[in-house]
Amino acid sequence: MKYLIYFLLFSTVVFSQNYQYAIEEASSIKLPSAPTDLIASDITEVTVVLSWTAAANNSSIKEYGIYSNSVLVAKSVGAETTYKITGLDPGTSYTFTVRSIDANNKISGDSNLATFATNTIIGNPILDPPTRLIASEITETSVVLSWTAPANNSSITEYGIYSKNILVATSNGSETSYKITGLLPETAYSFTIKAIGKEGTLSSDSNSKIVITNKVADEPLLAAPTNLVASEITESSVVLSWTIPINNSSIKEYGIYSKTILVATAVGIGNIYKITGLIPETEYILTVRSVDNGGLSSVDSNSIQFTTAKIGEPTGLIASEITETSVILNWTAPTNNASVTGYGIYSKNILLSKSEGITTTYKVTGLIPETVYNLTVRSIDNAGRLSIDSNIATFTTDKLATGVNNQLEEIEYFKAHLLPIAQKGTLQKALDTYGSVRLEQGDYSGVDIVMKSNQRLYGYPTMTQVSNITIAAGSINVHLQDLFPSGKNVTFQAGGVISNCTLKTIKWATIKATNAMVENNLFINIMSAIQFDCSSSGYFRNNKFIKHQVHGVSDMLVMKGNNTTPSYGNVHLHSNFLTPAGDATDIDNLRSITFVGLDSEAWNFSGTGKKPMLYMQNMGDVKITDFGGGNSYSTVQTPTFNIDANNLFFLNKYIQGEGRSGAPTVAAKTNVLYFAGEHDDFIRGAGSVTGFDLKAHFHGTGLDKDVTLSGKIQTSSITNATAIASSILGTQHTPFARTTWEKLPDPLGANWQTDRTGKTDSTSFIQNLLNSKGIAELPEGIFYISSTLKMIVDGTKGIVGAGTGKTVIVGLRDDFPLITLAESSQGDNDFILSNLTLQGGSSGVFAPDEMDLIAFTNLKYVVFRNQKYGIHLYRIFGLDNCFFDSVSFVDCTVGFFQDPHPVYTFENAGYVDKVVFYNGQYLNCGTAVSMKATRADNLNAWINCKFDGNSLAFDISGNNFPIVANCDFTNHRGPNIIRDSPLAMYNCNFYNNSTTDAIIRAQGSYMEGCNLSDAVPVFSSTVHYLMSNYILNSTIKGNVTRTYGLTQAVFVNSNLIANPLLSKMLVNVKDNVPNVLINVEPKPYPQFLVTQ
Repeated sequence: MKYLIYFLLFSTVVFSQNYQYAIEEASSIKLPSAPTDLIASDITEVTVVLSWTAAANNSSIKEYGIYSNSVLVAKSVGAETTYKITGLDPGTSYTFTVRSIDANNKISGDSNLATFATNTIIGNPILDPPTRLIASEITETSVVLSWTAPANNSSITEYGIYSKNILVATSNGSETSYKITGLLPETAYSFTIKAIGKEGTLSSDSNSKIVITNKVADEPLLAAPTNLVASEITESSVVLSWTIPINNSSIKEYGIYSKTILVATAVGIGNIYKITGLIPETEYILTVRSVDNGGLSSVDSNSIQFTTAKIGEPTGLIASEITETSVILNWTAPTNNASVTGYGIYSKNILLSKSEGITTTYKVTGLIPETVYNLTVRSIDNAGRLSIDSNIATFTTDKLATGVNNQLEEIEYFKAHLLPIAQKGTLQKALDTYGSVRLEQGDYSGVDIVMKSNQRLYGYPTMTQVSNITIAAGSINVHLQDLFPSGKNVTFQAGGVISNCTLKTIKWATIKATNAMVENNLFINIMSAIQFDCSSSGYFRNNKFIKHQVHGVSDMLVMKGNNTTPSYGNVHLHSNFLTPAGDATDIDNLRSITFVGLDSEAWNFSGTGKKPMLYMQNMGDVKITDFGGGNSYSTVQTPTFNIDANNLFFLNKYIQGEGRSGAPTVAAKTNVLYFAGEHDDFIRGAGSVTGFDLKAHFHGTGLDKDVTLSGKIQTSSITNATAIASSILGTQHTPFARTTWEKLPDPLGANWQTDRTGKTDSTSFIQNLLNSKGIAELPEGIFYISSTLKMIVDGTKGIVGAGTGKTVIVGLRDDFPLITLAESSQGDNDFILSNLTLQGGSSGVFAPDEMDLIAFTNLKYVVFRNQKYGIHLYRIFGLDNCFFDSVSFVDCTVGFFQDPHPVYTFENAGYVDKVVFYNGQYLNCGTAVSMKATRADNLNAWINCKFDGNSLAFDISGNNFPIVANCDFTNHRGPNIIRDSPLAMYNCNFYNNSTTDAIIRAQGSYMEGCNLSDAVPVFSSTVHYLMSNYILNSTIKGNVTRTYGLTQAVFVNSNLIANPLLSKMLVNVKDNVPNVLINVEPKPYPQFLVTQ
């Protein structure tokens, strides 16, 4: 199998694992007819009028494009057949053509050529200059200039006022005086005037006039406010009011001071101001000063002294709905709760969980059966400060029912009605009868089905082949999992809203919605094209797409909306568009869309497409992060993207269009925020550029250390930054829900090692099942083995149990791996493990040196316990495009261990690419994840995972775009939590950790929407790493600066509690030196992993 694999990965001809797809043929395209009879008339020195005869089939023509030397220079208004070109150069030859553009944006060939030369300006100059320039009414900041108009003034349209040959103002051509303002006091200026004609021609200069502005006269002192009082004092705010001075006509604002330090500005002439962000139980002394139009301040008002209130604690805490492992808590919010942003649930001063937002109900899970708990709740304010405890709620969890339960999703799976393959013709009847159905291994195709509300269909863990599936209009809570509708459709039916459905592990289908209403659905591990066309009606909103991988087809992602019922809020978390034959994407008319982790390789591989890889038109807000890939071996190379949006946000963009790709394009109107990136920069689309362009650290992490605005390096506070600050701040939406963590089943308990002595050996029993059946289906029970189980990786082998709480394979000793993978010369590159616990042994799964590629492997509901290495990849060729669903590691020295050859060779590349670890728990391990690559790993992700009680969560190096999303990091006790390669973290929470060095000891980091609630340093000062850190929309309690090593950073809208001077809207740190570029208080909240 090795040589076939090398061919698949590195040949210029790619055979997709999706070989059932046929490469799409290019459809015939009928272009509109070209215009005819193009002529040029009314030629002047700088203008020309073009006219032409409309195309013959002009009913679909929406406009015409005017071209000069094949470059588009203008478009007509609608289907008009004349157009005036301006801005030409005098005495110059030009050649123009015109092309028809129809409603589908198809473009005709050229019309005939129109060649002409503009008129030459006769006489130089044709206008006489103004004369007798004088200055009058000179003040500190202004002057009035007057002049005599030239005799031949009939063609003069305006006058230009110049200072040292620089145009500083223009006046109306009928006026011969102008007031210049904005000058500096006591400064010499030299002015001249030029006449400007109708065609933009200029006269020579008038006489010059030197002006010296006046000295600023001593101003009378402003009167100070009086009678300052404080009221409505809370734990974090106060309302100040004062009496306005009598002589207040020049007052524009008031400054509020604390010990001569300006803390706030009350703009306008009002006399009431609320100060927020104060510290609870703290004494303040404040004064107010008047400020006039020139920026001068009065003396202080009287001072006012007050003490802020303490953060109010919750009251009335009660416990209800108590089970073996959970309880529901309810409490009453404190009266002074304006600053409360969440609540912490505590047991004997140990934080168990956090309730985000102001809700006063929370379900605590993961409790121990038959245990007495004394829980309290504390208020948390917007700076991470805590109130005292509420009253104590005391209760005892219920006794565990006889036996050990599985995890909840396993329970749902096994209680579904099992429909034998012999009865596949009754699949629809079974769904309508039982509601929840699971299938055996095999082919159930030939029967199209319709899924309705609350129905569930589970395939076998190897994925079961089925036919077309329709999700009925108006359905809710439909669940589809482990299905293989090869070459078929999964269709969302138009009609009523389809919501709260889950599609998980769906392979080689097309998931379609045409004018349907699709809202709040979850798509996980989708190996199929997704094509939603709601351009006429319907919408798709707030859907989550987690691990979308498509290979070898065209139109991998189509998402089209409309203006009447807009589509928005869809989030794509981990997308991989691999060798699309033609166009990869077509995204149009969405109010918003977000991609976190986007990779594409060799788009337009077969040359049947024309679009850039990411094609987005008529968009509102577009956010893209961790954007990588390249197209060096595409047959026809096209650009990386063409994006027409109101607002575009890039973070960590490194994708590269290679060879003849051409530059990517962003529309002229688009506001661009771009933090950290490299490779091909974009160009602007046609038209005058109206959108701003703010880039931070473009050209690569640590290489370009500057922030630029419209190409200019910003070294001080950005002026007129309101639009940029507003774009950074965005709109607050609801973050992705936090995972409610189940307590993992522990079927053998604490005495598992001593209990295994003398047990019956099941090694031969399981190995015989693998050899004879391919899939070893193990019933509920404990299976002790004395030697490794050999599992050939050929797409037909695996072990399926009855659940993580029901089926356990246990090593009788700990000196051998429980399962050893073996290479095969034929078959596919995957194997199956599902619904079982692997306990003891040296490793749970060992992949030895002989292994080549392991790819498209789906492991689900497997718990690895008490091993040196849970999964050990020893010098294999690679692990590629796999999905590990609810795969957890408990009490392992290393949970997941990538162990490549220390010296890179092609045969022992040892890489891990595009693997998603979903909903896993990493508990009490030495190192949860060790991935120190020699050939770089790419776009691996941990989503909705729990890291608790480990010494080290991540020890990774040589990784590109590793993503950690919606994960919790708690109770770590080692020197660090994350080491070496920069992780991109989104909506991650860190709390109750007590690391001895710092949270991160790495080459950098990316954070967005994160909460780091521990008062420990964030970045290590113990190693001389060159660090590049990008922190956006986050709240961090620990110090983000270092005392050793060189750091570059960009802090965006983040509350850095230990570093208040860096807690601003935009801060650039260059070689350890911070520079506040937008000095506005931050308001951090997640902006990527949200629903609207």
